[in-house]
Amino acid sequence: MNRSENMSSKKGKEPSEIYYQKLVRNKIPEIILDQHEKPIFRILSEQEYQKELLHKLEEEVKEVVEATTSTEVLMECGDVLQVLEDILKHYHYTLDDLIDQKRKKEAQRGSFDDRFFLEKVVK
Repeated sequence: MNRSENMSSKKGKEPSEIYYQKLVRNKIPEIILDQHEKPIFRILSEQEYQKELLHKLEEEVKEVVEATTSTEVLMECGDVLQVLEDILKHYHYTLDDLIDQKRKKEAQRGSFDDRFFLEKVVK
């Protein structure tokens, strides 16, 4: 997780700030408010949003790779699917468009379920 903390003292209390600097789901600010904390956020430009969606995809795929149980894998794959759907929407495609593309590629090149691991090609 990419975050940093800034601790400052004010009238005997020590408020803390945690810097996330990342794209979050649209209900996160509300969830933070429900926890009696104050979210500071901004709306990204189109260019920033496109960039941050790709960063979010990297983050979520990394979490799939690091998952240690089948339940965690399922949960993290759900997060990856959410990001993929948002990327597709940003580029004016649908999940059905993606599935069609996947099927075309599978028909041409196959899938991974035979577990072939290419070590080298001899010419």
